[in-house]
Amino acid sequence: MTPTDFGPSEIEAGRKLFAREWEFVAAAATIAALPPMRGIEIAFAGRSNVGKSSLINALVGRKALARTSRTPGRTQELVFFAGPAALTLVDMPGYGYAAAPKSKIAAWTALIDAYLAGRANLARVYVLLDARHGLKPPDMAILRVLDRAAVNYQIVLTKADTVAAAELAGRTAAVAGEIHRYGFPRSDLQVTLDGVTIRPTLALGGWVAFQPMRGAAMVMGDIVLLQTEVSPVMAKLLEGGIEVTALHNHLLRAEPLTFYMHLGGHGDPIKMAEAIRNALALSKTPLTPAAGAAPPPAIDLDTAQLDQIMGAKGAANGGVYQFNVPRRDPITDEGMMVGMPAMGGARR
Repeated sequence: MTPTDFGPSEIEAGRKLFAREWEFVAAAATIAALPPMRGIEIAFAGRSNVGKSSLINALVGRKALARTSRTPGRTQELVFFAGPAALTLVDMPGYGYAAAPKSKIAAWTALIDAYLAGRANLARVYVLLDARHGLKPPDMAILRVLDRAAVNYQIVLTKADTVAAAELAGRTAAVAGEIHRYGFPRSDLQVTLDGVTIRPTLALGGWVAFQPMRGAAMVMGDIVLLQTEVSPVMAKLLEGGIEVTALHNHLLRAEPLTFYMHLGGHGDPIKMAEAIRNALALSKTPLTPAAGAAPPPAIDLDTAQLDQIMGAKGAANGGVYQFNVPRRDPITDEGMMVGMPAMGGARR
């Protein structure tokens, strides 16, 4: 998420919120020492010395609200800071510090697990990753804890200014690559609505996405089918253990008539991928990119004004100007956070 995901008024409101008075509330080394729940809590997690305290200080415009140190493992408690509008920031103990005594590491781990599982007013956890290193095993462990607790979280790359632009782009892609998404646009169809040709990127873009889930995987998708393709594709999906969660129409009066089949499943990603591929093969959905495709036409729209009205930055895609707006409230499936927006948690 970048500043372009928010409008000017939202950015200014956020600046004013964090520019107000903040104060230290409590430092809890045990669950019994946690302060009473009030309002909304936002927590910051990450490996030792990744920059959690520095980020909190930067957000509130203070040099020393949260204690910073060059020595890993200094934050050994859940540290609470109270701000305006019943908002609380929480600096969590750093994990992955191998030099700490095993008993201390076990105590930190138990504290973090219990806090995440039992704090009803915890709205989001920001998981900080060092941009120089990306995801490491300790990071994956905390993400699994967050998944089990069904806590909404977002990854933040720190120390990005120390990484070359090309390397940073690769690191960002690697982190985002936790979710694997595949597009299946119906470029084979010539669909019109009231005489207007519908481009695949406007309303004919099918997709399937896989996300790791407790040693297996979750799959979600939305595929575009002609009326004659619905029954055989649905039967093949069900035969392969894939759920059909919805079937509906997006385009009234379109010719030919198209349907949108939502699918989902949990299990072995290879077997699910094979089942979906076998089902799509019963349609005329192109399963390989078109060779020598013509360049997309120019967007004949005032895109700057559209961005201002929508409060978000759009992007040109195949002759269509798209807005991708992720949902900000948490979405879970069987207790696991769904990766948004790649897993469908967005409006386009």
